[in-house]
Amino acid sequence: MPVLARSTLAIVTGYHGCERDLAERILAGEESLRQSENENNWLGPGIYFWLDDPNRGREWAVQRQKKGKINVPYVIGAYIILGTCLWTTSLAGKEEMRLTYFHLKKIFETTHRSLPKNKKHERKLDCAVLAALHQLREDKVMPAYDSVCGVFEDGTPIYKGSRFKDKTHISIAVRNTSCIHAFFRVRGA
Repeated sequence: MPVLARSTLAIVTGYHGCERDLAERILAGEESLRQSENENNWLGPGIYFWLDDPNRGREWAVQRQKKGKINVPYVIGAYIILGTCLWTTSLAGKEEMRLTYFHLKKIFETTHRSLPKNKKHERKLDCAVLAALHQLREDKVMPAYDSVCGVFEDGTPIYKGSRFKDKTHISIAVRNTSCIHAFFRVRGA
């Protein structure tokens, strides 16, 4: 089993796009963000934040408004201590995910079912692997991950021949809400 690593980052700033009314209730301490359990959550279950990018949080909320899922788009900031973090970019994180994938694949084969698949805008396989990883750790009485972080390459090249894409970002899925130390209002949100 890979080495469990604690984040070496003391505190990070994350941004969450949401409905303005919800943001105001959170900022007033009247409500909390809830974990998303969507089967397309590419980092598995958690409260999702854009690392150091309020503009992406705002852009996401505006996209949700265009789909009729948000009335007034807004973005709030949060100070987050990642705690025990599964970094999907680390060798240990990738190995743990790879081993979990093979474990999950075996279960699906044994039960004659097809594994979920990733498609252009769907991350059902990645979500299933991460959810299984967390469950395996719990079953083996191993320390739970407080958060999961990953780089997501998306969009179109920012110039001809570029490997950098216009929608690439780092996402944080917070699993342990005590890692969120404070929310704050974002200027121009």
